[in-house]
Amino acid sequence: MEFFVNTNLIRLKDGSFIKIRNTSVFAIYVVLALEQFNESDTKLSAFDISRKLRGALRPETISKILWEEREYQKMEGILFKTFKPISHKDINSGKGEKPETGRKVRQSTYRIASQNINSSPSRLNDWLNDFIKKKHREGHRNITQSQASDLRRLQSYNLEGKFKEAFLLYSSHKLKNIGRSISGKARQKLLVQRDRTYGALLMSRGDYKSAVHVLRQAVIRGQRIGEVYEFAQAAGNLAAALRMMGMNEVSIAQRVCHDAIQYVRKERRCLKETEYGELQRWLLATLSSDYTIYENYDDAFNSTEEALDQLSLAGDNKYIGETEIRFRRARVYLLKSRIDQCERELESIDELLKHPMISNVDWIGKWIPRLRADICLTQGKHEEAKIYLLEGWRMNSNYGFQRVHIAQRMLGLNFVDPLMTRGIDKLHKQFLGTYTGSCKYCKGKALIDRLRCVFNQTWPSVPPSFWF
Repeated sequence: MEFFVNTNLIRLKDGSFIKIRNTSVFAIYVVLALEQFNESDTKLSAFDISRKLRGALRPETISKILWEEREYQKMEGILFKTFKPISHKDINSGKGEKPETGRKVRQSTYRIASQNINSSPSRLNDWLNDFIKKKHREGHRNITQSQASDLRRLQSYNLEGKFKEAFLLYSSHKLKNIGRSISGKARQKLLVQRDRTYGALLMSRGDYKSAVHVLRQAVIRGQRIGEVYEFAQAAGNLAAALRMMGMNEVSIAQRVCHDAIQYVRKERRCLKETEYGELQRWLLATLSSDYTIYENYDDAFNSTEEALDQLSLAGDNKYIGETEIRFRRARVYLLKSRIDQCERELESIDELLKHPMISNVDWIGKWIPRLRADICLTQGKHEEAKIYLLEGWRMNSNYGFQRVHIAQRMLGLNFVDPLMTRGIDKLHKQFLGTYTGSCKYCKGKALIDRLRCVFNQTWPSVPPSFWF
């Protein structure tokens, strides 16, 4: 005998019915019933059921419903007979609290007790699909899609320089616990994406130690699950974060880039053509920064040339990719005293800024003043350089490490502006943990000495740029 399906009944082989009070409860029973076709004693947790419902009901909601259904055993005897929870002792004994969240949800597993279900599941499957579509129309979101959407929002905040919003979103339960309702490789991939995005946010703020920790975790996890794209993206960011720690870490950053490039080439068959091009472009451009720091300008330039060659394969990200490369090429030209070529690269960047794909990328326009100040310094135009440095300082209020590089140039000119007082105090707190008023080295000192304190205590030498 097949199931008789409507909004509140499941009819079993022996002619009895499971009576359901609402469509959400019915959907849960349908999932449990369908599992019996594959395995006679299947047990599912609330997380498992939610995943099979494709997020139409949250695990916490399912757990609460299942717990409450037990209370109907006296009113509807058939219900408790055909459905019972299997869980740890504290729940079985009735002493535990409702398993609505967290550990209790994971511990509780459920099954349909009757083993007489042996008819075709087609009707149930059709009803279940209709239920899921209805829930989605009502605004319920697929759990995986919902969390991926939150992750895309985090990435968007990062590109737009909205770091306050990004850190608030990350700290919410949505991203700190991302993937808890998903199992296996899908969850691990989400964790890698989250950590590499969060690592990039930490770098922009200037928290290089935390960034290195988070990105190492992303690299290890990405390689372990065989996600070549995610691994390589995280590796590039890790190399950048290592450079932020000072000259002693640059050789490690260089090795990370080299290894990632070789790994991507080896695993090319696992990637789409656009993914391969994007990764090669990104890693080769990143590697050029290490060569530049070591004053190996020919290799740095060659690395940017190879990166440019990959742009045709880089898909939608090629415009941002080209901008990154041209920033690095401009730096190489500047250090080789080829000012004309450096300025031509800046002109190319100005043109790229007009493209809609990168016009909303926050960092690009904000990093130009520092490079223009460097051109002026090379030409001995110190007063003009000060104007650009102050402009860069003002524009980069949300980029802690960019301000560090601007401040380093100001120290070289023995110049600060009173308007920088609050920003310097913020840098001191960010890198040393205390405000200048509580620092034994700079309490009562001049503003420029308070700025110098950040460098003297944080880096034994000028920190190399993580970007260019």
